[in-house]
Amino acid sequence: MLSVPQDVAIRFFNSLMHGVDVTTIMRWDMPWWETVLGVVEIFALGWLFGALIAGCYNCCEKSASKPGR
Repeated sequence: MLSVPQDVAIRFFNSLMHGVDVTTIMRWDMPWWETVLGVVEIFALGWLFGALIAGCYNCCEKSASKPGR
């Protein structure tokens, strides 16, 4: 949270969460290792979610193309 001022970050996340007040849940004293771990977790979850969508797409595509041939 060192890249932007506190009020700008709170305003951004409040608008992102459609008006939910996030001031009570935001932490400003995070160690660097928690930040790195959070970034790694976001990439891992994004990859897993993308793999799940790709697997479902491939399964549906194969079953839909079989009856036509």
